[in-house]
Amino acid sequence: PIGHPRPPPEPFLSSSSIRSLHRSPTVGSVRRSGLGALAGQPDEGGTAEGGGPTDGDDAEDRRLVDEALARVGLSGLAQQPFACLSGGEKQRALLARALVQQPQVLILDEPTNHLDLAGIEFVEDFVHRYPGAVLVVSHDRTFLDAIAQSIVVVGDGVATRYKGNFSHYAQQRDHELLAQARQYKDQRAFLEK
Repeated sequence: PIGHPRPPPEPFLSSSSIRSLHRSPTVGSVRRSGLGALAGQPDEGGTAEGGGPTDGDDAEDRRLVDEALARVGLSGLAQQPFACLSGGEKQRALLARALVQQPQVLILDEPTNHLDLAGIEFVEDFVHRYPGAVLVVSHDRTFLDAIAQSIVVVGDGVATRYKGNFSHYAQQRDHELLAQARQYKDQRAFLEK
């Protein structure tokens, strides 16, 4: 409301911020209410299903968050508001959120944007070690060379899968284009006879 000061921003991964999945882009926090919230079930007033949260739930939530932050190299920033993080730290914090949520398929949209070399190497390592499937949308050919096991190209309403990294895809595409050019030339020669 007008005239009322805003509360200070909540830390990205605090004990209270892991009760339910929160969609605020300014907070960007991971919230949990047991496993139900991880599955997308709504959080009723910040309590776990069947009543209020227990100390055991808090301890387990804190352990998951601390482990995720350590894995992405942000152990010392657990109480830092998300808005105050650098671009690379924000990217790592979002990866930590993915670790806590444990999706079977992780979708990364331009994950190397705004990252320095060390940040890009971190994301490469993260993707290689991620236990589930990872779908990456990227224009960073070097990154795709480092992480891709197959490339899917979507054009003219058709999705075509190429096995291998980006360089392998580029070679396959070039061979296909050359074959199409030869076929076109042969067809023109045949029609001109």
